[in-house]
Amino acid sequence: MPKPAMTTGLQSLKDTFVKRAKGGSIRRFSLSMSAAVLGRLSLLVLAILVARNLGVSDYGAFTFATGLAVVFGQLAGLGWPSLVNRLLPRFKNSKSWADLSGLVKASTAVTLTAATVLSIFLAFASLIAGDLSQSLILAAFLIIPFALCILRRQQLAALKKPQWGMLLDQGFGAFLTIVFLVLLGNINLQSTILTYAFATLSGTLISMALVRKFIPKQTASIQPSYKFRLWMAAAFPIMLGLSAKLLLGKTDVFLLAPLAGLKEAGIYGAAWRLTYLVTFPQLVLMTLVTPAISEAFAKHQMRRARQVVRYSLAFTTATTVPLVLAFTIFGKPIIFVIFGQGFGESTVPLIILAFGQQALSYSMVFSTVLMMGGRERQFAVLNVLLLGINLVASILLIPCYGAVGAALAMTGTAAIALVSQAWLAWYFLLRKDSSVQG
Repeated sequence: MPKPAMTTGLQSLKDTFVKRAKGGSIRRFSLSMSAAVLGRLSLLVLAILVARNLGVSDYGAFTFATGLAVVFGQLAGLGWPSLVNRLLPRFKNSKSWADLSGLVKASTAVTLTAATVLSIFLAFASLIAGDLSQSLILAAFLIIPFALCILRRQQLAALKKPQWGMLLDQGFGAFLTIVFLVLLGNINLQSTILTYAFATLSGTLISMALVRKFIPKQTASIQPSYKFRLWMAAAFPIMLGLSAKLLLGKTDVFLLAPLAGLKEAGIYGAAWRLTYLVTFPQLVLMTLVTPAISEAFAKHQMRRARQVVRYSLAFTTATTVPLVLAFTIFGKPIIFVIFGQGFGESTVPLIILAFGQQALSYSMVFSTVLMMGGRERQFAVLNVLLLGINLVASILLIPCYGAVGAALAMTGTAAIALVSQAWLAWYFLLRKDSSVQG
């Protein structure tokens, strides 16, 4: 007598869970999630510390400087961090140890060089930036630590040690900064940014040692193979797509300061920082899932790739809906308790941004499919177009509505991004004759 469909489905789910537990993926995910929670809490506490001690305008400068540094740090990678996550599992699978060693070393050299150039560029730009000059020079100190932090996180994820990458991410630097500032007792914008930069850099030095420890031992006695032209050709469209995608979430922060003033940037920054809680579980999930999707594509296992995507979407729903509801219903008291009554105007942007961050959380899954499946050009073109839409919307809405206008522009663009990336990703996944490009 055949078993009922529900029983068969539950048994399949149980078998999958047992398999994942034996393979260590559930343990890695649990550790990564724990590290991410600590990191996000550290970032949030640091933001609260700055906001409560320095006020709305200086908090706006802090938000502008750190947001600019994150974008430039992403640009400094030139797409190589994601390329490492895509290619390293393939090199391990094919035992191409020379290529694996060369890829890890080349990604570090490229990122460090580009980050240094961008830091110098911002330092010179600060000379003609007027009221924003201090924010630019402070951002310049953060670029190199942030860029290396992003790279190390991806390298460790590709080596199936994502928990270490999450633990030593920007939240590690934020935690050390909080400890230092509390012990010092003298909190100002300059000391906060500089301490944050050096603390984050210390985390990247530790993670560099871990990468060397976890990299396959077979690479130690082999001369590295460098394929700069081939790798750069694959990394460049990834960089365009990722940079455009990152700017989608930062354009509002960048434009608020020059178009509406640092006060509006501070009001928006408080809401923006809180809604980061919506996306952090997905950041952890993608750190673990990205190598799995890459490996499935490398082996042409499209059914497995679709299964991973479905699990990811279910997880996203389970983690985002409660937070979005909480911000929508209790937004005002949450703002008052965390940032103080001086940030009461952040309530409306908080509610709007919560829905935008939820859309971005779903988009992370689909953008990973496009990048790991060799559709980086589609990913790049789409995100450049979306960036253009976001820029136009922000320029039209921010001068009239300030922080609320920035939130509307971000959320509207996030919704368009979700629909378009979901369509492209599922079209690719469901094609019976799909061939994964290398």
